[in-house]
Amino acid sequence: MVIQITKICSACKVEKTLDEFPDRSRGKHGKDARCKDCRNLYMRSYYADNIIAQREYKRNWNAQHYYECKKRLYSWRNANPEKYRELARDSYHRNVKDVSKRRRARYKTNPHKIRTAVRKYQDEHPEIGKAIKRRRRARKAGVNEYFTASMGKFVRRFWGNQCAICGKTRGEEGRALPIDHWLPLANGHALTMENAVLMCGACNCSKGKRLPHQIYDRKTVIRIEDSLKAQANARKQLLDGEWDWERGLEEMRKGGRS
Repeated sequence: MVIQITKICSACKVEKTLDEFPDRSRGKHGKDARCKDCRNLYMRSYYADNIIAQREYKRNWNAQHYYECKKRLYSWRNANPEKYRELARDSYHRNVKDVSKRRRARYKTNPHKIRTAVRKYQDEHPEIGKAIKRRRRARKAGVNEYFTASMGKFVRRFWGNQCAICGKTRGEEGRALPIDHWLPLANGHALTMENAVLMCGACNCSKGKRLPHQIYDRKTVIRIEDSLKAQANARKQLLDGEWDWERGLEEMRKGGRS
C-alpha cells in the first residue's frame, strides 16, 4: 500500500499531494510552501508589478552569459524552425519602428559593408531580390502585397517558363521572363497567385497599365483568367501536399491552357 504524503498550501489553504507543489530544496519534503497554481499566480503578479526591474535583470544576465544564451537559442531554433519564423514575424510587426531605426543606425555606421552583403545575397538569390523590389514598388503604390520568391518559382514552373500571350520562352539577352500583374498595380491590384502571369518584355510593355479587356480579345482573356484560377488552386493543393506536377500540368494541357 502506497501512502501519499499531503501538504497544505500556505496561500490557498487547500490540502494537496506533493506532486502539486514546486521543488524547493530548503522546504519541507523538498517542496515549496505554496502549490504550483498559487506560485504561478504570485510570479505573474510580481513580474507585472516589477516589469522594468525584471527586464533589466534579464538583459544583464543575458549580457553576462552571452555565448551560453546564443548556443541555447541556436539549438532551439534548429529544433523548431517553423515556430521560430512565426515568432520572428510577430516580433517584427510589433516592433517595426524600432527595427527600422536600428537598421538605419547600423547602415550609417557600415554602409559599404552592408551594400556589399546585400548585393552578394541578391546575386546568389535573384528571385528573393526581385520579390523584395516588387514589394517595395507595391508599397510606393499604396498596395499591401506579399508575393514571395517561392510563389515566383511556382508561377514560372506553372507557365512552363513561357509568355502567357505569345509563348516566348526567353526575354532580351536570354534573361528569364518577368512576372507581371494581370490586373495592373496602378489600379490597386496586388500580385497574388490569381493575378501573376509570365510575360515577355514586348507583351508587358504593350499592355502597360491597361486592363486586359482593353487590349486583348475575349478568348485570350478567358483563357488566361481560367489558368490563373487553376494556378491559385494548384498552389493551394501543393501546400496541402495534394498537387502532382506531371499529372496536373498534363490535365491543364488537355483542357487547353497552353
